[in-house]
Amino acid sequence: DAGDAAFIAHTGDFIRGSGFALNTRCTDYTFKSRKDLFMGATNFLTTPGDNEWNECLGYDINSNTDQLREKWRDYFANQMSPFHTFTKAFPVRSGGVDEKPNISRQASNPENYFFRYDGVAFFGINKPSGTSYISDNA
Repeated sequence: DAGDAAFIAHTGDFIRGSGFALNTRCTDYTFKSRKDLFMGATNFLTTPGDNEWNECLGYDINSNTDQLREKWRDYFANQMSPFHTFTKAFPVRSGGVDEKPNISRQASNPENYFFRYDGVAFFGINKPSGTSYISDNA
């Protein structure tokens, strides 16, 4: 329960790690179970951690659009994902009105996002630790 929180931002590592490109847990079953868990949260956003990104078995350091990246994006960031946009208005500020900020996502990396609320800019940036396409090739 988030109480009066306007949104929740999860910073990744929602599955146990196994080391670079060795994690066999990066499956539809695991991602769906996490998606189902997070569905109860209001205005939930997440960026991937290394456990569900560059530690996934079959991770291709030379590709940003391999099957594993796209699977994560389908569950947690792409347009059809329930976490792509905010679903509820944020709490009313004093003298303000209900507002549901628009989330801007990077086209080639929709796990990276930005929105502005009440004069504050919020960013979600995918920069997993260790060896990754983002740090080594992008």
